[in-house]
Amino acid sequence: MTVTWARRIAAGLLIAAWLVLGAVLVGWHAFDDDEFQHAHLAWAIAHGQVPYRDVFEHHLVLYHVLIGPVAAWCGNPAAVFVLRAVSWLCGGIAGLFAVRVARRYGVDPLITGLVAVVMAAVPMIGFKLAEARPAVPALLCCAFAIDYATRAAINWRRAAVLGAVLGTAILLSQKMVYLAIALGAGVTLTGGLAAAIACLLSAMTVGGLYLAAMAGWGCLAPFWEFAVMMNLHWKRSFSASLYVNEWFRSAPLLLAAAIPGLAHLHWRRDAVLVSAVVGGAAMVVLVPVPFRQAFLPLAWVVVVCAAIAIAQSQALWRSPAVAATAVLAACAALGLQHQAQWQTNASDRAQLAAITERFPVGPVFDGRGLVWNREALGFYPIMHEGIALMLDADRYAAATIAELEAAWPPVIADYRVAKMPAAVQSFLADRYRVDGAIDGLLVPGVVVPRSQLRRGTVVTIPVAGAWRIEWTGGPLLVDDEVVRESSVVALTVGEHRIRAQGFVRDVVLRLEHIDAP
Repeated sequence: MTVTWARRIAAGLLIAAWLVLGAVLVGWHAFDDDEFQHAHLAWAIAHGQVPYRDVFEHHLVLYHVLIGPVAAWCGNPAAVFVLRAVSWLCGGIAGLFAVRVARRYGVDPLITGLVAVVMAAVPMIGFKLAEARPAVPALLCCAFAIDYATRAAINWRRAAVLGAVLGTAILLSQKMVYLAIALGAGVTLTGGLAAAIACLLSAMTVGGLYLAAMAGWGCLAPFWEFAVMMNLHWKRSFSASLYVNEWFRSAPLLLAAAIPGLAHLHWRRDAVLVSAVVGGAAMVVLVPVPFRQAFLPLAWVVVVCAAIAIAQSQALWRSPAVAATAVLAACAALGLQHQAQWQTNASDRAQLAAITERFPVGPVFDGRGLVWNREALGFYPIMHEGIALMLDADRYAAATIAELEAAWPPVIADYRVAKMPAAVQSFLADRYRVDGAIDGLLVPGVVVPRSQLRRGTVVTIPVAGAWRIEWTGGPLLVDDEVVRESSVVALTVGEHRIRAQGFVRDVVLRLEHIDAP
């Protein structure tokens, strides 16, 4: 076998490994709650809703505008897998840019490709690359910017292109501002003051176009309130140490290999790559809530630096036995990590399918936005601790209860609903009951006290639809008609008379499905 064919086979194996890993993570790994938030906003924009004004959001919305047609075209909840595949594709292209950058330091593309695949197999990195979130396309923009900046000498024209790309990265994910500032400093060291000015003006132009779009949409004021001021005064924060520790435990060899590669860089000659290291680290440290996705830019730089270090010790890696042992050890270690951290999305998919079949239209209330491809209940399609800390709890509770009373939607009792204000919890406890068919679902329900059944009583049905009636004991009459136990009865909005014949107890009415409007 010739060297050329051996390299082609090795490249094919790397590509196959990337595709298989992506298929597994995109198709089966558990959903992150952020994915539903991003997917819903994209769907809402594609259906004519104005961000910040008609639907709450505290992120910049370029990503959602770009993926909106995909979310709307697919038209069902499974479209989130298409959005996940787009993210994985963006991550793969970012890996190719890492290969190009490392090659300028004399690194064999196969080495960088192998390091990139291993990094993507690290759970905390691979999980984020496979999720429908703006951080991955933003990473792609930054990877292109680093590749473009290291391709040739930077003049003002190239700096202007870099500014536009970095400005786009920020509009995709505002957390990238730290990396963009650091890369801007690298451009200044490499290209001088004229390049720095061109880069800054270009980035400001991109930002100005975004503001113009907000003004054209008529949402400049709410954009400023939610996407700027709310984030500047964000109350929730935590230390990055938790995920830093996870990363060191997950990929110790890669991180150790990156250190000599980083030491190989010169702050002036390699200013762009050094600034990427500084910016990636600053993003992890300075972001108030440094979740795993905040590590993606730094992980990309670690791939390049580790590949440089490995290439410098080629004498060791030329031994097939050593190379095979290292690869097998890495695969075994990563396999054990995935086994420990692996969670599937099977329960979410099953719950989503059951709710979609039984309640095909209308809002579904929860804290995660699981049923993301339909109109949300009220202004806030999702609710989590960070947002809740920024709101007036009493006002939010009053508005939410009013919206629940207006629509009477099914409610997914997820962990976020459990953390909502006490008034919302009390309302759900009084007016909703656990559904018997779908796990975790609450539906409007009415409990009739036994003391009121002998002479008959009147119950008020809040929403027209099919109601399942369950009880223990003798015959039961609804509107003077005998019904069978656990039967489904069509009831209109308003008062209905219920009377028992004989001993009856535990009468509960639960909404089975809502009549179509």
